[in-house]
Amino acid sequence: MPRKLAYRNLPQLILKAREKLLRHFRPIISHFGLTEQQWRILRTLGEMKQLEPRQICDMCHILSPSLAGVLSRMEESELITRTRFET
Repeated sequence: MPRKLAYRNLPQLILKAREKLLRHFRPIISHFGLTEQQWRILRTLGEMKQLEPRQICDMCHILSPSLAGVLSRMEESELITRTRFET
């Protein structure tokens, strides 16, 4: 593959690699009734303990409008507990 073509195709190659990797994890995630976004959030919170929503967006690569709904559903399912930071 010519060098220029490989560079232009890099985003597609990265997506294919991500799909191949997640193919192994999806059955596990689904077994526990989680979505991929919920799994990324729980994994990150497991490492960092407590984060602000904007930090979760950055670390989990989830857009802010999507995160609000995901966090609400996770709280309803008692997967997380949200608290307000004192300012």
